[in-house]
Amino acid sequence: MTVRTRRDTVKYAVRRVVIPDKGVVARQAERLFSQKVRGRLLLITCEDWNGTAFRSNVVVTADPLRRGVE
Repeated sequence: MTVRTRRDTVKYAVRRVVIPDKGVVARQAERLFSQKVRGRLLLITCEDWNGTAFRSNVVVTADPLRRGVE
């Protein structure tokens, strides 16, 4: 995957995709949103709509491959 900004482009490799039950993201927030992992990209979205609420999330973790203007 590639993320482009006004200044440069960063390529990422998806390392992990998980679909945890509702509440797991909140319980693991400190680990998931840690700033100690340099350059990591974390995408979190909702999943499994039951008509009134989402029952789970999709959590995608990616690491940078290289950085530079393309």
